[in-house]
Amino acid sequence: MFRGRFAFTILIFFTFSLAVKASKANMDYLARRFELLKMEDGLRLGAESFSKMIAIFSIICLNLFTATTTANLPVENSKYFQVREELIQTEDHLSTGGEVQLNSKEIEVDRIFMKYKIEELKEGSHHPSKNAAGMHFFKAKPLIERSKVFRFLQQMPKGALLHLHNTAGVSSEWIVRNLSQSTGLLRCIDQRGINILTFRENPERHKCTTQYVAVNEERQKSRSQADYNRSFENLINLYTKRPELEYPTINHVWDRFQNMFSTVKDFIHYLPVYRVYLWQLLKESYDDKIIYVELRFSTIELYDDLGQVYTDKDVLTVILEVVGSFRSQYPDFLGVKLIYAINRRLETNEVRNRVEILKKFQ
Repeated sequence: MFRGRFAFTILIFFTFSLAVKASKANMDYLARRFELLKMEDGLRLGAESFSKMIAIFSIICLNLFTATTTANLPVENSKYFQVREELIQTEDHLSTGGEVQLNSKEIEVDRIFMKYKIEELKEGSHHPSKNAAGMHFFKAKPLIERSKVFRFLQQMPKGALLHLHNTAGVSSEWIVRNLSQSTGLLRCIDQRGINILTFRENPERHKCTTQYVAVNEERQKSRSQADYNRSFENLINLYTKRPELEYPTINHVWDRFQNMFSTVKDFIHYLPVYRVYLWQLLKESYDDKIIYVELRFSTIELYDDLGQVYTDKDVLTVILEVVGSFRSQYPDFLGVKLIYAINRRLETNEVRNRVEILKKFQ
């Protein structure tokens, strides 16, 4: 008990010390900000008075007046910019990592990175066609991929990837090159006009209004397999050269986005595909220098060639097996945290049952 109270006392003291330190820093910041605001108000009042003079004096008198009264401005501006710079430094100090001291190598890395960053910002400000930050992402993507800043960041360790959605974690290019070539993959169109990809014929479940067609046969019969693959990728990728025309409102792009999950859901939940898909999800993250993934998933119903359907418990076992194998091959990968997202409309008893299932895997 004494040990617990002692630890608690130390924790309170440590927390209080941090709070006092943060409070002093915040007070210093607020004082500097207040001083800066007063100076800005003074400059603003001076500007207002100056505007009134324009209505009174002629242009010639105004020029003479300006020449004789702006002599003091450099001193005032100098003080203003000094306080402003101090305020910016205080804000930097209060930000995350503001107290981290860089060593000589880190300072050199920071210098190189900032050089690239400033060069690209200047280029974008002088040439709007190269200002990636001011473009729609689809149009900016080629510029980003050629960016020195982006390539620099690609090589840096990222740490964790948080809240990644299970069904949107693998590149569409890889799916087209690999999973879409799987034997037995079928395609149909449901009553909403959405393409459904699957490895099982179940018209009632899929609500298909067309016959199932084999994707590989369809690809072989097409005039150009490359064109077919591009069309296939369009089923699972939002990219378009003209986003302003195809997605005129947020509702248009959101509906298309949601429909893509309907397209791939049954496709990805085929057990052999799911194992490969999950491995690739981890591999792409790892290749991006990510060593920890926070994976969000809802209820998953896996199925196999024999028509067997796997429960949540079975699915968790599959996930743990794949993650375990991946960590064995890549020991510096720290692991995966699963966020089990339960539909808020479920009955209380059903929620309890699923929570109990998860407890067994902790």
